[in-house]
Amino acid sequence: MDVIFITIEVFAAGCMIAIITTLFIFKIIRDMRFRELESKAAVELVRSTVISKRKEQSKSTSGKFTGFAYFVVFDVRGEQMEMQILSEEQFRELRIGQKGLLQYQRKNRSLLFIHFDKD
Repeated sequence: MDVIFITIEVFAAGCMIAIITTLFIFKIIRDMRFRELESKAAVELVRSTVISKRKEQSKSTSGKFTGFAYFVVFDVRGEQMEMQILSEEQFRELRIGQKGLLQYQRKNRSLLFIHFDKD
């Protein structure tokens, strides 16, 4: 009887390992496909106007100051689009009311700022 229980336990453990491994592989494949599609997302170039700017303090999980995050809202054909600007220099160059060509890409349900050419 003991041999049967050990065999059932080993079989159950093997099934669990197979299920977990399959799910893990499925997730890796799905993430790779998503990243591939995301990297192929078209870069858009549109006329826009700078509507507003804001600077947020970034903090680590311990609450210590780590720097600033810069955000700009652009008006694109009547739609307001907020994007994070990674460079403080680019952030400072943008002026509220400024018009120009905005270059950006849609990534992972967010907008990736690439460049803004002033008129």
